[in-house]
Amino acid sequence: MDPDNPERRSSAASTVADRRPSGPVYLASRGRQALGVREIVGANRFGAIVGAIGGAIGVCVGVAAAVIALIPSSALWMSGFVCISGYRLGRSQPGQSVSFQCFNGDSSYDVSDLAVFTLQSVLAGLVLCVGLIGIGLIRGRLRRP
Repeated sequence: MDPDNPERRSSAASTVADRRPSGPVYLASRGRQALGVREIVGANRFGAIVGAIGGAIGVCVGVAAAVIALIPSSALWMSGFVCISGYRLGRSQPGQSVSFQCFNGDSSYDVSDLAVFTLQSVLAGLVLCVGLIGIGLIRGRLRRP
């Protein structure tokens, strides 16, 4: 059996030609790859988690800022958290910017805007989480036969 033998090469070429399909060729599906769905692994998973957390924080801060700008009285619930005892939370001056002060009769002091926005963002996050859980439960019930 000499590999340089021309008779040997022609018989190998003819067997390959005999194996070629004459009709249309259908390839078997390779599962998720055939659909174009890529699995998130390694660094991609980390990036997706960081992006989701960052997006959720951004949504909560945005909702809190919008609610405080549109309805400043919505922040008055946190009086017990940002004011010392005997003081209550209120808007300092009506106008373009929204800022808060703790009042007690004739004395007052400014409240940290960061504290107000943080607490309002936490509240917005809780409301959004409850809403997402509720939507998930409703979708789960609708999918069941």
